[in-house]
Amino acid sequence: MRKHKGFTIAVAVVLTLCMSISLCACGIGSGSSRYKVVKTLSKDNCYIGFRNDDQIAYYMMGALSMLIADGTVTTIAQKWLSSDPVSLEGNAEALTKKELKGLEKRTVIIGVDENSYPLAFRQENSYGGFNVELAQAVCDKLGWKATFLSIEPANTFIELSSGDVDVAWNMPMDKDAKEFSHYGPVMSNSLVIVGLSGSSRRVSGHSLVTDTSEEVKAALAEKEALANSFSRVTRITGGTRECFDKLNSGQCDYIVCTHYAVESYNRTGGNPDFSGASGSAQYIAPTPTPAPSVATTATTEKADEYTSSDDEDSDSEE
Repeated sequence: MRKHKGFTIAVAVVLTLCMSISLCACGIGSGSSRYKVVKTLSKDNCYIGFRNDDQIAYYMMGALSMLIADGTVTTIAQKWLSSDPVSLEGNAEALTKKELKGLEKRTVIIGVDENSYPLAFRQENSYGGFNVELAQAVCDKLGWKATFLSIEPANTFIELSSGDVDVAWNMPMDKDAKEFSHYGPVMSNSLVIVGLSGSSRRVSGHSLVTDTSEEVKAALAEKEALANSFSRVTRITGGTRECFDKLNSGQCDYIVCTHYAVESYNRTGGNPDFSGASGSAQYIAPTPTPAPSVATTATTEKADEYTSSDDEDSDSEE
């Protein structure tokens, strides 16, 4: 009986080892990932912004509270993110049936940051992502039509006051701003420096690629010593997807993106699905602006702002 028991234990150990090897080969359960975060640049809370005294704030935040209560927000979050990060409380009775029934039909222009995959992205002439699907669900709840426009988080007040958008949806904002109303925080979001899994945490002397957003530019400016430790910083158009393409092809050593983007790329082995753009989330082309005298793609003076000689002392752990 003891021999039989010992044999059973031995078989169990062998099977466990085989399963572990199998899982490691797939990159599951081993803690291994294609990409890794080497440093955190910034961490911000995200809010939803409206023009002061605009009544749509009451209805949109009420509808959002109801969607939190009935589990819709969690379902959308699980589709796009690893978990539900929304910190707002739900209320199934935030709006009465009479209020919902009495609403007039309207179109709401929703400002999102299309460079923030998987929170928001643009695929041809439609938008997709967690923020887009969530805002769409809120409008559906109210019987309103949603259209989307890409905006910079730093320009929230300008976009709202000009009437270009009716709401700035779930992005970093100045919580002390008085020029517009904001609700939240809805969730937090971090900008991180990312390399391939074998990358060193010491970034000094290496190359960095970022998107052209003011948010990333400001984050690097606040950590000037760290930014100057890179051999070169290049700002490119194309958002998160283009940054990861540069990293994967070996055209740079590190990139800047949100921690949600890293999670998404790791979950999919570096091949996230960009086909989830909603057909009802129609793209509104932003008003054209005069072309700058210097291009902002590839190697430009914008990129040169952070180019410096190697400085190991500035590359301490953050």
